[in-house]
Amino acid sequence: MNDRKIILTLFAILFPLLSAYSQETLPSIEAQLKDIHCRISIKNTDQENIRLNDSIAKVLESSLHLPGSMDYPFDSLNFLGKITSPDKKTRTITWNLEMKGGTYKFSGF
Repeated sequence: MNDRKIILTLFAILFPLLSAYSQETLPSIEAQLKDIHCRISIKNTDQENIRLNDSIAKVLESSLHLPGSMDYPFDSLNFLGKITSPDKKTRTITWNLEMKGGTYKFSGF
């Protein structure tokens, strides 16, 4: 019984700390998105750039579930187009990926 109390006490102390540590902030996500986008290159194959583009989509999608994301400007991400409706109930974020051969892949939320 004492071991169980010790484990529960440790869990009660450590869980909030681990949860707070694992949560990313919108500025850190913005930096992560910028880093991923900088790795997209004409020197890469289309498949490599599509993989990086898919990473951008996954990271951005997860960020949009965070409080404050509707108003967060993502100012350093010049590759994103951002439009918010006048009533601020809808926000559209789009970007494109240039492919070899002059075609584009369009993405957005």
